[in-house]
Amino acid sequence: MAKAEFHVIGAGPAGAAFTYFAGLKGYKVNVYEMLPAPGLKPCGWAVPRKVDEILKIPSELILTEIRGFRIYLDGRLVGERRESGVWGYIVNKPLLIRYLLEQAERVEYRVRAHVGRQGLIIGGMLKAESSSVVVAAGNLWSDAPRDRIYAVQVLLEFDKRLEDPDVVEIWFDSGMVGYYWFFPEGEKRARVGVGGYEEPQSLLERLERFLREHPKAKLGTRVEPIRGSYIVVSGPQQHLMDGIPPVIGEAAGLVYPISGEGIRPALESGKKLLEALESGKPLSKLMEKTVSMMMRQKKLLDIVKRAPSRLRAAVLEKLPIEASIALALGDVDPLTVVRKVLSRLPLIG
Repeated sequence: MAKAEFHVIGAGPAGAAFTYFAGLKGYKVNVYEMLPAPGLKPCGWAVPRKVDEILKIPSELILTEIRGFRIYLDGRLVGERRESGVWGYIVNKPLLIRYLLEQAERVEYRVRAHVGRQGLIIGGMLKAESSSVVVAAGNLWSDAPRDRIYAVQVLLEFDKRLEDPDVVEIWFDSGMVGYYWFFPEGEKRARVGVGGYEEPQSLLERLERFLREHPKAKLGTRVEPIRGSYIVVSGPQQHLMDGIPPVIGEAAGLVYPISGEGIRPALESGKKLLEALESGKPLSKLMEKTVSMMMRQKKLLDIVKRAPSRLRAAVLEKLPIEASIALALGDVDPLTVVRKVLSRLPLIG
């Protein structure tokens, strides 16, 4: 019996992952991407080591093995942790996607595709029925959730080797709901950015100021212009995940709302969707643990948005570095962690 043929809208991590795992099992997969090349959307390219449970990333696609974290609040170091083990990776996202797309039957770029009542429409023509379509178009999908933050970042290059090139830095500002990051890529490059609930121009101004003031960033040379993009932080939309056509990755809200991490859940959703299609089980059920953690992170994010800046600062000040790392990795219940911190704080007027 001939294998089914799939048509994937979007060549991001989710669509590429589905293509990879489906291709390995003998399915024909055609991919349609609106952008001119894969992996162009700005992000920090960081993934926790737990990604190995989904996909073993080839070593040549790993730019940095993360072995340490530093957490800052309003310019002060409030936590630091370093171990001999590896917590995660900075990956070359465009090359990772290209690697996954090698299993595709065909990949077309600069293609505008949408799903109508009859199925996949490209150039006004019916390309395929909805039952063979997979939507993985990220925040560019017209039906993607609207609860979003904005992020801007830039790639810097340095003349000298970075001190601690395996340590990532997270900088919080109590005056905003979001954070800055400094993620080394190898020994002489780093991605520096900021994301949060502010307008793009405001975040651009914040990044320019951060680049002037950060002790390392101010020594770097810009390799490429500052780029920005919206990031969906709505939490999982199970009706999209289990619909026809199925929606995966960021287009279905599969991004950790607190950290903004999207690559790992995108890869997971691509892999688990193939299992769902073959088994007849709902994708949301197969991703139940991830969905539950994201929904709890979303509840915490909504609380943080309403909290006064003094309370946000007090919680971040008292949050143990281990808890901060666990939250970033999606390893612990965020609401339980914050409740414990709040119980130890004096009343703040």
